[in-house]
Amino acid sequence: MKKSPALVIFLFLFALVLLISCSNDRAEKDRQLERRLEQAEKKLNAFCAPKYQQSLADIMLSIQSRHTKLWYAGSKANWELAAFEAEELEESLEEVGTCYDQYDGLPIAHLQETLFKPSIESLVKSIEAKSVGEFESRFIDLTASCNSCHQSANHSFIVIKEPTEGLFLNQDFNAHEKK
Repeated sequence: MKKSPALVIFLFLFALVLLISCSNDRAEKDRQLERRLEQAEKKLNAFCAPKYQQSLADIMLSIQSRHTKLWYAGSKANWELAAFEAEELEESLEEVGTCYDQYDGLPIAHLQETLFKPSIESLVKSIEAKSVGEFESRFIDLTASCNSCHQSANHSFIVIKEPTEGLFLNQDFNAHEKK
């Protein structure tokens, strides 16, 4: 069967139109993805914008307050409050990692990811299990993570401990030798 030149030209043009159409669809999808990435970047930049960005010390003070409230809630088996405080603590730690990738040359975001994420995850599981004993054990692990981070950041003079009573008594203000 012999194909007419008109049919060959028609098939060639049809294939070319399909190819261009597919190419345009891909280019449009790429443009949409690029717009979405730009929007996400703007949101992230707005979240960490200098005019709204808290100092690292202020975020740490918030974390210390959450640490205290979390201890009291969990040790009293107030699981709803403990879950809330754990989530708030985790958000504050994420804020540190997002806004302070590096601080004084230290990889703060990396420390947050490697030291705190596992501690928080196991603490949340103890809250979900509603076990005071397990909670207290995981809380001690979390506190050790705080102190490990402070030592890594050359701030070993900041020592966090389990609260005993009152607000901010979970910080040991005694002088300690540097390790």
